[in-house]
Amino acid sequence: MPHLQTYFITKMRLLYIIILTIVSFYSIPLSAQSTEELYRNWGEAIENDDTIAVFSIYHAIGDSYWQQKDTMNYLHHLLYIYELYLHNNPIEDTLKTLIDSVEYLGNLYDIDSTNYIYSRLWNYKGNRFKDIGRFDEALNIFNKCLLVDTLILAKNPNGPDSITVGGTYQGIGAIYNEKGDYKRAIEYFEKALHYLEGKNEKETANVYHNLGYSLSNLGENDSAKSYYQDAADIRERYPEKGKFLNSLIGACEDNISCLAKLLSKVDNENLERRARLEQIYSNQSLKNGDLETAQEYAQSALAKRLTYHEGRKHHQVGISHKRLGIIADSMSKHQEALQHYQKALVAIVWDFNDSTDISKNPSLEQDINSKVELLGVLQAKAYSLQLNKQLELALETYELMFDLIDDMRLNYVADASTYRMLEEVSPTYEQAIELSIALDQKEKAFEFIARSKSAVLVEGLRDLNAKYAAQIPRELLDEERTLKINIAHYERELFNAKRDKNNTNIQYFQKQRFDEQQRYFAFLEQLESDYPAYYKRKYETEVASVASLQATLEDSTAILEFFQGEEHIYAALITKDGLRVFNVPLEQGFEEQLNNFLAVLDTNDTDKATFKTFSEAGYQLYQQLFSGMKIPATIKKLKIIPDKQLAYLPFQALIKHPVLPNYKEARYDTLSYLIHDYQFSYAYASTLLVEKRISMCDAPSSIFGGFAPLFDNSPSQTRNGQQLGQLLASMKEVQQIAALLDGQIYMDTTATKANFISHVSEHSILHLATHANLNALDPMESEIHFIDTSLTTREIYNLPLCAKLAVLSACETGTGELKKGEGIMSLARAFAQAGCPSLVASLWQVNDKRTTEIMFDFYNALKAGKSKSKALHQAQTNYLSNIDIYSEAHPHYWAAFVMIGDVRPVFATPFSWKWGVSVLLLLLLFLGFWLLKRST
Repeated sequence: MPHLQTYFITKMRLLYIIILTIVSFYSIPLSAQSTEELYRNWGEAIENDDTIAVFSIYHAIGDSYWQQKDTMNYLHHLLYIYELYLHNNPIEDTLKTLIDSVEYLGNLYDIDSTNYIYSRLWNYKGNRFKDIGRFDEALNIFNKCLLVDTLILAKNPNGPDSITVGGTYQGIGAIYNEKGDYKRAIEYFEKALHYLEGKNEKETANVYHNLGYSLSNLGENDSAKSYYQDAADIRERYPEKGKFLNSLIGACEDNISCLAKLLSKVDNENLERRARLEQIYSNQSLKNGDLETAQEYAQSALAKRLTYHEGRKHHQVGISHKRLGIIADSMSKHQEALQHYQKALVAIVWDFNDSTDISKNPSLEQDINSKVELLGVLQAKAYSLQLNKQLELALETYELMFDLIDDMRLNYVADASTYRMLEEVSPTYEQAIELSIALDQKEKAFEFIARSKSAVLVEGLRDLNAKYAAQIPRELLDEERTLKINIAHYERELFNAKRDKNNTNIQYFQKQRFDEQQRYFAFLEQLESDYPAYYKRKYETEVASVASLQATLEDSTAILEFFQGEEHIYAALITKDGLRVFNVPLEQGFEEQLNNFLAVLDTNDTDKATFKTFSEAGYQLYQQLFSGMKIPATIKKLKIIPDKQLAYLPFQALIKHPVLPNYKEARYDTLSYLIHDYQFSYAYASTLLVEKRISMCDAPSSIFGGFAPLFDNSPSQTRNGQQLGQLLASMKEVQQIAALLDGQIYMDTTATKANFISHVSEHSILHLATHANLNALDPMESEIHFIDTSLTTREIYNLPLCAKLAVLSACETGTGELKKGEGIMSLARAFAQAGCPSLVASLWQVNDKRTTEIMFDFYNALKAGKSKSKALHQAQTNYLSNIDIYSEAHPHYWAAFVMIGDVRPVFATPFSWKWGVSVLLLLLLFLGFWLLKRST
């Protein structure tokens, strides 16, 4: 064979391949045969499974093309030899050969970089990198491959190359799966289906299978099983039964009897598939409490994976060691478990080799095979060390794990993947906090409490600050906002298409969203490259220290941050003088009491039975959360940072003293509400209390901008099946406040979405007196309603907000879907993420008339120079003091609104004539004293 063949031979390390190549070159004078005859012989060799003949004949076919000076056909056949080689060689050798051959072929033949030959080579190379866990390198290569594929497809849109493009999109999606960014993976699989459905059933089945894997990891198990079954239905029609079994494994993963049937169908010679099935069977056996069976199958899976990967490092080997460690921990064999975890770390991190010393952990700067699997191993190892009483080492391992979480989170492009990861690791924060308290490391306990929540929100606000601090030009910020607005538009249209089950629109808007996202990611990549200061600040992950928080506090103010675990509630109380951390066991019935309390708040029922339920629940919750704290008597203001279900709770409505058992009537005005003891404000994360907001906004031209659409109950004003009733009191509310502050109002037909977006940056205070509603299917589709249409949560994220305060005087603007580790996905949170530092929001559906009274009092206090939290506190306590109908002292009417974020005054304190007279008298007194002294 010519010189390229000689190059190929010299790069083959295994004797097996060398022998095949020598045989093909010297033993059979095939070049004398016609190409057609060679192809016939080649087909017979494949049918006979004669590997040596396949290699020999295919070399001869290539030689024939070489003699005909048909370079491209020659290279295609050489690639096929490589493809055969991939299935018969160690992965590392294959990878090096492919890297060398890409460069060699390009230089030798001066091949155009957009030629299909490169697409094939890079596809092989990308798959090899993916197989050994080098996911970032694989991603870069697949993106190069995609560029070539799409250029080729552009020349012939109806050609077979669309299948190649679909395959590349699928490859990229598979890498995002491996990286744990499952939401992003789904978007690539949906893009792959655009090219594959109806054109290639086998590849379509592969995509369905991968979609099942992504969805199962996002917790959407019903949808996952449906895709697995669809894949199995297609794959059953093809002779390659292994992949059919793979899909069936996914479809019945949590069914032990179904898995047992599959075990009987997969022979031991198919090492990879058998190992996967045995691993899943082991997992399910462990869930069922059958530890011996779980251990037996986990050991068998590990042995097969070690054989399949020929003793080399691979994350699948790490998975098997981790599972054996978890089983050993379940058997209380913690030392054995720790040895397995250590071996798992060695399998997952390329340049980490401490397989026996359990005191050693890898560094995040090392070459990590799979961060997803590393996270799972560190989580299991830390807990095992804790069980084994190696507490200091356990704490170090938890810290490394949380650093890895931050690293992964900042590299996920889809928030849904981050939310899922944080939900999965939430119990680990409880273990780490408990350990820190046991070691008397209060500041470490607080750090873990702070790190456990609202990471995505903090990251988003840091991103905004980083852009402003790096002085990125406004035109680039406008370009970014346009891209994000376009993405939000396609997201909403896609949501509507899925709701309406319109497949044509689903496919169209999936494509539009995907393409716009690609433009946005390319824009961000360029921005980070051009503005290194932005890049550096954007990826900071530190949480606020106790000292930095104390520097923000007055003597009368305390920060109270909660962490709600499975067994305990932890609370960190920070005052000017110190930090205390409390561990409160969750009493039986806590969740029931909380639900009872919230259910009564959501109604205005005043019968005795409801009053009894409410007063008992309010007192029990106070006892559970506050009785052991002994908050200093000097503290009059509490900044609450709640967690999980506590985020739904208006702390100001908790009840400090029990109601006497012989009460005669339901008197809500007599209850000892906590609002009488403290002034409350709330925050999403303690770090946000010290993050200084940087803004590029021009000075707002107006103090107040109020929006009050007047709905008329007409069918045209029905949104998503909800009738929008009249809000006459809201119009009065906005008019009164605008007159008080000399502001601008948009009422009735001028209260449009377009007007709001156009004028949103012109006002220091935004006030929305309107309807709002939550979307249970997708919190990003929750809406604030204007006279013509609605503004969704995802659209709020992209507003050019300059306001110091947004008052959302509408129903349920502060509540929404709870995501563990991140908080409530509310409309108010969307305003916070868009950069608004202070918010007033509602936790339930509010009464139109009573809201107007409280809001007017609130703005009166603001104008008088009161802090935002003091102004709301004063408005709510004034309401309670002046109530003339006892039933309307029900907290349903006054406790819904909460102050979130920066509480500093909006207005300077007016100069009082009393202060002026006092100063003047002092000056006169001093002058008189001075004259008297001088005369004597």
